[in-house]
Amino acid sequence: MTTYTDTFDREDSTDIGTVLTETVGDWQIINNQLNLITAAVGGQALLSSPLATPNQRVSVSVEYSATAPTSGQTAGLRVGAILRHSGTTGYFVVLKKMSTEVITIITSKTIDGAPTEELDETIITPTWPALLVAEIDGSAITVQINGVEEVSINDSSITTGNGAGVSSLVQSTTRTAYINSFTAEDIFSNPVADAGEDQTVEPFVDVTLSGSGMAGDYEITDYDWTQLSGPTVTINGTGANRTFEAPAVLEGTALQFGLTVTDERPLTSAQDTITITVNSPTDFWANSPDWTPLKEVQL
Repeated sequence: MTTYTDTFDREDSTDIGTVLTETVGDWQIINNQLNLITAAVGGQALLSSPLATPNQRVSVSVEYSATAPTSGQTAGLRVGAILRHSGTTGYFVVLKKMSTEVITIITSKTIDGAPTEELDETIITPTWPALLVAEIDGSAITVQINGVEEVSINDSSITTGNGAGVSSLVQSTTRTAYINSFTAEDIFSNPVADAGEDQTVEPFVDVTLSGSGMAGDYEITDYDWTQLSGPTVTINGTGANRTFEAPAVLEGTALQFGLTVTDERPLTSAQDTITITVNSPTDFWANSPDWTPLKEVQL
């Protein structure tokens, strides 16, 4: 998982650092916060290096100046997260200031920064500063404010850009939005299987296949072990760990096994493999100085 974060905890500067890059508008760091320099304009700042996947979680801690907007100015007081930005399209999840106490969460698609389709609008009364956490996993979009899920929607035509960042729009120096911190990270789209380390064993011993899986916040519900090559053996047990008896072989022989895991959504991982090498009898005897024959044969 790749994570980028910035708390803006440094000296005042028009250089906003290396995590985010200005793409629209002029930004500054002032009083350990990020905001736009010029009023009455919109601004975007995107990750300098895109995330590895379009499945993303973006967290933005925001607050507004104490001055409430006047009539006709509410639409301009917006700040929030950009997800799945692809250069021209993406998703905005913004907090739009309605009054000193009430805001609206707007989730929308955009083209070249202009909203093209509003997917959801939810009115809440937040506690400031507000921590907005927007997440896109597959076609599911969720938004939490201060740990409470406020939006949960699906968009089957969702875009697949890997960019992420922040957006802001203000209308005057007395009515502005501030960003206290920013974090963007990949989230697991599919679980990941781990079949364990390769092993070398002797004939006839019990061998344990020790598997595991990761799926972010989701629980692994199934472990599927399969023999891929080598002399056929019987795999015993259930769950992550399985056993089998190493076969008798005339020479050093490799057996390969594959593991896939499935999570509760359910999504299945790519297969991870492990190779078990069974020593030849010659190696077995050479490595076992205390062995004794079962019986003597007179010729």
